[in-house]
Amino acid sequence: MRLFIAIDALELNFDPDLALRKLKTNLKMKELEFRWVPQKNYHITLNFLGEVQSERLPILKSLLAELVQDHSVFSLKLDGLGAFPSQKEGRVIWMDVQNSKNLRSLQSDCEQRLKEQGFALEERDYKPHLTLVRLRNPRNLSDLLSPLIKQKFGELKVLKVTLFESKLSGPFPVYDPLEQFALK
Repeated sequence: MRLFIAIDALELNFDPDLALRKLKTNLKMKELEFRWVPQKNYHITLNFLGEVQSERLPILKSLLAELVQDHSVFSLKLDGLGAFPSQKEGRVIWMDVQNSKNLRSLQSDCEQRLKEQGFALEERDYKPHLTLVRLRNPRNLSDLLSPLIKQKFGELKVLKVTLFESKLSGPFPVYDPLEQFALK
């Protein structure tokens, strides 16, 4: 099973279609080959696990049930857009997520507990973001993103942590929530 732990981004206090209208218009004018991430797939990854054997699922669920008892509900500001790997060679356009003390604590606590249980994790710096667009080819997106770099979009109320299974099929993966764990 291909798994990841995330905060689903369905509790937004703004309409993404309305908030991103300028970006949509600019992308069409540039005639780029791109795909919008479906709104039902919006999430903020805490930890990507990759392939996990199904017999390890009970350990993972128990770990997450314990984890949420140490973390309270909080909100995150969403403002500004960026690109991975960079604006000069962008393949992914994302919305910036506030790297708050609460989020850092939740993410690092989760990472530590996963490592203690022997789960293999990615070894890169954590950059909270919400993926919006995927481009077929790398492009210089600086002029497209510059008017939106500091735009304030709104907030996301973080109520729970979700264990997702990612199934690769079609143009976008399908993210099935296996279990949700409510923050206190």
